[in-house]
Amino acid sequence: MAMARVVALLALATQTQAKGSGFGKSTYAMSDPLGWGTWMATYLPTQPLDGFPVNSTDQCVEWAKLCIDDGHLENCESVSSSTFQMHAVGAYDRDSGDLSMADVETKVYGSALGDFSKFDVYMENNVGLLTQDLDAYVAAFDAAAVPYYATSFTEPSSSTTYYSVLVRAHTAPVVLEIMGSASSLLAARGDLPAHGAPRGPRAGLAAFEARLSAAPRTVGANGMPVVTFTHKSFASPDVARDKAYWTTAMQGREVASTDDAFAGAFLAKDNAEMLFVSGNATQGDYTLLEWEAYQNALHARCIVSSTKGFDRLADGHVGHSFPGTDITSYTETVKNWTATHPKYPLAYRYFAHGLFYAYMPNGWGMQLSGKLPDNPKGGGYDFCKVGVVPDCTA
Repeated sequence: MAMARVVALLALATQTQAKGSGFGKSTYAMSDPLGWGTWMATYLPTQPLDGFPVNSTDQCVEWAKLCIDDGHLENCESVSSSTFQMHAVGAYDRDSGDLSMADVETKVYGSALGDFSKFDVYMENNVGLLTQDLDAYVAAFDAAAVPYYATSFTEPSSSTTYYSVLVRAHTAPVVLEIMGSASSLLAARGDLPAHGAPRGPRAGLAAFEARLSAAPRTVGANGMPVVTFTHKSFASPDVARDKAYWTTAMQGREVASTDDAFAGAFLAKDNAEMLFVSGNATQGDYTLLEWEAYQNALHARCIVSSTKGFDRLADGHVGHSFPGTDITSYTETVKNWTATHPKYPLAYRYFAHGLFYAYMPNGWGMQLSGKLPDNPKGGGYDFCKVGVVPDCTA
């Protein structure tokens, strides 16, 4: 590698988000957080957050929190210990509507994802991870007969061919997209489909490659190659709608936009992106529009004000942190957008400690954390009292 290229990569590596800031986590509601945690610890380089997992009848929850090891991870003691975490919440007393959480996993996600023998739009609902040893993951999944969908694509900024593996984590509504610039195992397959559109962050993967190249370790505690978080993606039946919400209500910035996809972020230093990728047709029992409507109807029924109510699916959110920053302007634009767009009566919710949840048109939440000097008294995050049946508004 030429010296200029090395210097450029190292410079990019220093620009990645600091620990505890930026897009810091993706949280999911699910029926079996502990089983999910075991699956992740088997196949991904992770460390459990101190004090987790939790299995507490007193707290009415099963709860797992994992730091994703990108080779720079020193410990997993707090939310600010790593650049990215994944959380799983099993708040089993909370209201999930007519569908149980197990129903969501089987009738919604399971019917759409199938056996991963063909691509489905629900696979666009994923967390993107980059590795420099994709073959280790392909081999591990093959050895354990874990189903996955593999494809190749052209990375837009460098015109480099990348490979991608989409895999479901345990039985959860969690799809991981693990990408790499080389895979001898996948390249040898004559029938490997090529994805026409680019995958992963639209600004390219150079900064993430640089972070991995600069890491002091190449494998995690379980021997699996380290990975770094690149994007959180959503399948979108209306990209223009999601772009409008992101750039106005959320005050997010546009990274790239086409008729078929929108890539957004918040801060200039956010290398990771939020992706909204066009699609609606699915082999599953619920179209995207039907699933969005189900989630938003549940939120509307249960989250009756900015300080009252919650529901089980409201635990699904992406977290972005603004350490030391007053985020009142973000909360105000969300409230104003919602008030002036009656077609989308979207929920938003305050909690204690400077947390604000805003639910996007697709039903998924954004958790913004920072300073909220005039934070309404939203109370604590009590799994036994907040959003539970028979009165999720309590």
